[in-house]
Amino acid sequence: MEDRHEALKALEGEDLDKELAALSAEKEVEEELARLKRELGQS
Repeated sequence: MEDRHEALKALEGEDLDKELAALSAEKEVEEELARLKRELGQS
């Protein structure tokens, strides 16, 4: 039973890592979009 508990904890950690990576990537895209919009507004 302990092994199953550890495996579930590991899976939850992986899911959390994936979610954090997705949020980080989304933030980078938003920042790049904002930068491009600023550049277009200045031309």
